[in-house]
Amino acid sequence: MHRQRAGTVIALAGLGLATALAPAGASPGLPHQAAQIAIAPSDLGALHNVSHLHAAGSLAVTDTAGARRLASNGDVVYAAAGSGAIDLIVDQHGIGYATFTGDHAVHVLAADGHLLRSYDLSFIDPNLQPTGLTLDAGAPDYFTPRQLYVQTTTDGVVVLDPDAAAADFSNTAFVNAIGDGILAVAPDHSLYWTSGTNNQVVHFTDEGIRMSSFTVPGNADTTAAVTLKGLAIDSAGYLFAGDAPNHRIVELTLNGAVLDQFGEANPYAPDLPAASTAGALDGPGLLAVDCHGGLWVADADSSGNTRLVEFTRVAAPTGGCPDPVAPVTIGPSSQQALAVAVDRADNVYLSALGEVEKYDASRHFVLRWGSAHPVEGGLHAFGFASGLGTDPVSGDVWVSSYRWPDYDANGNVMGVHNAFPQLLRFGPTGTFRAHITTPPGGGSAFVTPTAMTVRRSDGHVFVADTTLQTVQELDRSGTFVRSYAIQTFPGAEASGGLPFVFALAIDPQGRLLVSARQRASHVLTTTGTNSTYLGGIERFVTTGATAGSFDTTLPVPQNLSTAADPPASIGVLADGSMLWSSSPNLPVVSTAASGAVLTVSSTYAPTGQALDGIVGPSGAPRIAVDCVGNVVLADATLSRYVALRYSTGRCIWLPTATTGLMTKHTTTSITVTGSSNPSGQVTKMRVLYGATTAYGKATVWVTLPSDNTVQTRTFTISGLLSAHTYHYRVQVQNGSGTVSGVDRIAKTL
Repeated sequence: MHRQRAGTVIALAGLGLATALAPAGASPGLPHQAAQIAIAPSDLGALHNVSHLHAAGSLAVTDTAGARRLASNGDVVYAAAGSGAIDLIVDQHGIGYATFTGDHAVHVLAADGHLLRSYDLSFIDPNLQPTGLTLDAGAPDYFTPRQLYVQTTTDGVVVLDPDAAAADFSNTAFVNAIGDGILAVAPDHSLYWTSGTNNQVVHFTDEGIRMSSFTVPGNADTTAAVTLKGLAIDSAGYLFAGDAPNHRIVELTLNGAVLDQFGEANPYAPDLPAASTAGALDGPGLLAVDCHGGLWVADADSSGNTRLVEFTRVAAPTGGCPDPVAPVTIGPSSQQALAVAVDRADNVYLSALGEVEKYDASRHFVLRWGSAHPVEGGLHAFGFASGLGTDPVSGDVWVSSYRWPDYDANGNVMGVHNAFPQLLRFGPTGTFRAHITTPPGGGSAFVTPTAMTVRRSDGHVFVADTTLQTVQELDRSGTFVRSYAIQTFPGAEASGGLPFVFALAIDPQGRLLVSARQRASHVLTTTGTNSTYLGGIERFVTTGATAGSFDTTLPVPQNLSTAADPPASIGVLADGSMLWSSSPNLPVVSTAASGAVLTVSSTYAPTGQALDGIVGPSGAPRIAVDCVGNVVLADATLSRYVALRYSTGRCIWLPTATTGLMTKHTTTSITVTGSSNPSGQVTKMRVLYGATTAYGKATVWVTLPSDNTVQTRTFTISGLLSAHTYHYRVQVQNGSGTVSGVDRIAKTL
């Protein structure tokens, strides 16, 4: 072989395990069979007639029994719809993309296999049926986006954005040149395709333009015709082809030059599996290269029974391996509801008794601040937080509170009392910024601020006060904007049963969601008087001429033990669907934007490598959703939190760009200014200039700090002609993109 990778022998278990290691004394320079998942026909979950194999993130295999996501040890993480599954691919973030018999959609699955959203392809053609999926992971610099190629029964390929909240067919290509068969993506994002019926490989651009083709030559040791049943390309740009009739895998360059071949026919009887000899192959078909550089082969015998074999020291890794977030234990447990928030940089903020804890995007502890004692802690103390939120630009942390602990003589918490209702603001490192008890500008003094949220679009703060029966909207400085009147529920008691607000959230349309409960009646029993309750999610308009008005009440799902348990916390995803939790030991529920129940789970994670260690009953966790839809659950009862990945997109925080006026001019130069808020990222600025709005010239880039305040810079442009008019504008660029200011005109003397 022309390149090597240090290999580790792996023992895989779970689907009827057998292990075959490299032969003793094998050259470290040769590929060898490191491990395999050997499936006997009688095994539960045996593989038979494998139709798709992927290793984009997790191994995913589809056969006559359906599609399954496999953990790294071979265990089944989940099965996708049994025999109805056509194909399943799981990316490095644990997000799955699946197609099923009889529909026209690509379905997006969470790490535990439950449905997140769907892309309906019938918009393109009502008769279109997906037949296979291939994922292009894009480039780390984000300038080449990820793309999902969907092969169809119409002998064409639909190209989708796999990170979109919904399929946008206005920017979706439909490639007619590529038919059904086996598709692989090269490092330059071009496509290589083979039909699975001959020895030809065809090269296409990522837009489906045919470039060239080549044939894989036969094996000199046999007379069998070459039939390519598998195709894979590693990150170094080497192509691997599975030649089933010749029991071999051929390694080639992307222009068809043969570099190597490995594998051999089963030396035993045809009805015995090749597993009896390391490196032997019955009928190598589908291939996939994983993030470690392992080459996985679906090797089928004459009856279609298939084992998965990994060859190491062969391929170059295809990308970053999954890095499941481990649970972080926080403490001490207060048995009180935690508040949780996620900022623009994916830092997580948690609050228990009188403290805020900060964890970075890798879920490592960063710092802690706060005080639970109203006297010793001064203005910045807050006891138990009823809500947390982060400003989308500055990263400042808002905390609402009204409950304080009662201590015994030894300093132990004995109870809770209501006092000192307030809204506090801290910097992202705990610096105390503001203390609000009555919002300036017309707001009412807080009495029992039971919930709080921050609108990501503009940083406005919404604080629910159960005693006032309102939600007050404040701007990012804390100044009052308007109030929203909490609604009473039909059938509730006229007195003594004011609605109690548990949670607030903002949906993608900017509407305010208020989770509330109200007492309905008293029930006299042999042991005393019990109360029954009504509950729901109230929705309000927050923008436009009708801002502040009540819109509708979404129903509480009826599959809970009682319909009177509204959400203790609400997380809204990009498509408007909601995740919410109710009282302890009741499920975490996923609903559509309309409130219709989608999924119910009584645990954080039924199964799954990405959620390892997060099983167990829900203690009514608090839920926060970041700017691309990933979810953080924090549970006070169980004293831990976990991050769940629902999206692989990234947050976009573009800088601002303001073209300033000319401040000075000479016969050969002009001096102008430009301003920008870098939006918290390292940002650079320059000025484009020229005789027309085509500009044509630019100053050198000037670097701005990664701040959230407006930065102004001065540029002197020299070498100009006397008495000439020039167009100019500021251009600003950070990691999220490039923004230009308005065009202005300046004239030399």
